[in-house]
Amino acid sequence: MLVTGGTGLVGEPVVRALLARGDAVVALVRSREAAEKVRALGASPVLGTVEDPRIWEGISGIDGVIHSAALVAARTQWQNFFQVNVEGTRLAAATARRLRVRLVHISSVAVYGRQAADEPPGSRSEHAPLGPLEEHDFYARSKRLAEDMVRAEVAVGLEAVILRPCVVYGEGDRLFLPRMARVGRFGWLPRIGAGNLTMAVVHAESVADAAVRALDTPRAASRIYQVTNDGAITPTEFIAALSAGLGRRIRTVPLPESAALALAQGVQAVLGIVGPGLYPGTITGAVRFWRGGNPYTSARAEAELGWKPSVPHQDRVARLVHRYANA
Repeated sequence: MLVTGGTGLVGEPVVRALLARGDAVVALVRSREAAEKVRALGASPVLGTVEDPRIWEGISGIDGVIHSAALVAARTQWQNFFQVNVEGTRLAAATARRLRVRLVHISSVAVYGRQAADEPPGSRSEHAPLGPLEEHDFYARSKRLAEDMVRAEVAVGLEAVILRPCVVYGEGDRLFLPRMARVGRFGWLPRIGAGNLTMAVVHAESVADAAVRALDTPRAASRIYQVTNDGAITPTEFIAALSAGLGRRIRTVPLPESAALALAQGVQAVLGIVGPGLYPGTITGAVRFWRGGNPYTSARAEAELGWKPSVPHQDRVARLVHRYANA
């Protein structure tokens, strides 16, 4: 099996899961340090980048591809998001078709548009229409185009499965929880709304489990699966877990959602002026996420892939935050 992003947040648990069941694993990595880590796991590294066609030309003798490599929140230009997330996916899909093996592409619920988060809990399935995307939302735009690359190859013979997780965290988290741990050290956080809505989070190991199941399930070919419900945690419970991990009390300051969104739009505008052409992030999306509300259902993945992990998010968050705080 070939795994791209082999030491990434999702890629590493995918590698571990495949090795645990006895598969020979090849992992595409971007650095020598990552290559050594892959070797230590028991997999074979390939040093290179997903957007380099020369790397893909040398790939052979594999039984499947799990494509998890992606730019997520880098403060960089659109062209870099396009090269990694779109061109890299095109090359992965074309290679899987050439070798006549299944591709599992790790996409994102971001393809629906950020305002999907305003919909009622459990109301959005894989059949829901895709909404508008903001011009500056490089990540969502690139992930939607990446799915188009997969579909184009499916139309000419590729067997592929697309997975759409929500916000992912886990052992290899370099973005979400480390940032929350840094902010939490100040001793206060804004509370948007009542704080009692389930957050759209999923553990990386749960996404990896879905990816391996998608490789093995014949009926999954040419289908999309949301993997967004492996446990429940509200913003209030998240703050309690953050407090436990940091070993200090965190106070909350109520902030109306309308004011928070207006502030987020202002910050995004300033970032656009300070760094024209660079990804400013999706701060309005972060506001909606922090408010809570998970409109996505994983019913199809549960029924067809047998995917139903149960993650105690409060305990996992507390332990990981404690580790980041004491690193």
